[in-house]
Amino acid sequence: MATIGGGYAVASALAFGMPDVQTQNYYASQIRNLSNMGSASGFSEGFLSAAIKVVEALDASTIINKATAAVNKVRGFLRANVISRLVTLEDLQVAGTEMQKYLMTDPVVRERAKEQRMHGYKDTYTDPFPHLATEHHPDYRDSMTGIVQNDDQGNTFWVQYQHNRNVHENPEQNVLTSEQKFCIVDSRAMMREFLAAGGKDPSDGWNGDL
Repeated sequence: MATIGGGYAVASALAFGMPDVQTQNYYASQIRNLSNMGSASGFSEGFLSAAIKVVEALDASTIINKATAAVNKVRGFLRANVISRLVTLEDLQVAGTEMQKYLMTDPVVRERAKEQRMHGYKDTYTDPFPHLATEHHPDYRDSMTGIVQNDDQGNTFWVQYQHNRNVHENPEQNVLTSEQKFCIVDSRAMMREFLAAGGKDPSDGWNGDL
């Protein structure tokens, strides 16, 4: 059974919603007043420390971010692990392993992952051919063979790559249909757009920042 971690604060946010900001501010103000009163308040340092941690746990932006990620994780578990077109940030973040291996061989994405400038699905994806240039990577070749492309000068071309996987693998397992290739190409384009825009990492299932 798949499990999702997030702590008590995240679970509370998912179950009961976020606390009101004014309520948070009120609690924080009262605790500061008690702290300023010192030992005359009759409260121990341990109590004040614990109370402060509770208020810190109510940080709205952190909990919302983690709660959103937890919901997306659940949606990802429920999605079939197949080749499909991914167009939203959430779709990309919870991409199945079958899509991850093709998303991560996009030249721009692969370079950024090598530079550790993105998460790169590192919990579930490992590049099986890190020593190969992208144009020689089997997953890249499988997805781009026969696909019409444009170079930097706007010229149109296409390449029919020869299969270069290990001879012990079954080539039939790696044959992609034209529709699957188009899904991969479109999803890679969306990944690059989110990377260029900055903000949330499209390759991090926990909704982290780039």
